[in-house]
This record gives sequence, C-alpha cells and structure tokens, in this order.
Amino acid sequence: GVLKAETLIKAQELECKLSEIDELKSEIEVRSGEMKRLKSGFRAKCKYLARVELERDLIEAEAQRAKEDLSFCRSELFQIKREISEASGAMRGSKNEQRVVKEYSDKEFTARKTS
Repeated sequence: GVLKAETLIKAQELECKLSEIDELKSEIEVRSGEMKRLKSGFRAKCKYLARVELERDLIEAEAQRAKEDLSFCRSELFQIKREISEASGAMRGSKNEQRVVKEYSDKEFTARKTS
C-alpha cells in the first residue's frame, strides 16, 4: 500500500512537471515568435538606416560639388570683374589719349592757320 501511494504521488509529480514543461514550451514558442518579429523589424530598420545613410552621403557629395561650383563661379566672376575694370581703365586712358591728340591737332591746325 505504501509503495502504491508513493508511486501515485510520483506519478502526480511527473504529470505536474510535464504540465510545467508544456507551459514552458508554449512560452518558448511565444517568445521565439516575438524574437522573430523583433529580428525582422530590426533588419528592416537596418536596411532603412543604410538607405538613409546612403542618401545622406549622396546629399553631402552633391553639396560639396555645389560648393566647389560656387567657388569656381565666384573666381570666374572676380576674373570677369577684373577684366571689365581693366578694360574700363584702358578705355578711360584711350579717351584721354584721344583728347590729348585732338587738342594737339587743334593747336597744330590753329597754328598753321595763323602762320
């Protein structure tokens, strides 16, 4: 009778342990599913982040090119302004020369007329 009672108690303990094992298996499946969803979400975020970083790099490269273009345009504009300034100065000088030549010619003409 004692052996039978001990066996019955052991059987109940084993059933209880099996029930706990089944609950743990179920919890493992639930958590595995959560992990898979999190992993999938993480991968998607990594891909998105990689795409954003690539876009940022492209924008930075385009900004650098625009900066270089702006610098080039500024130097070209400075060169053009300098050339215009030099040409303007040369034109003023040329007009002065023309005035001096005209005055000299007028004096020569007046001097010849009076002689």
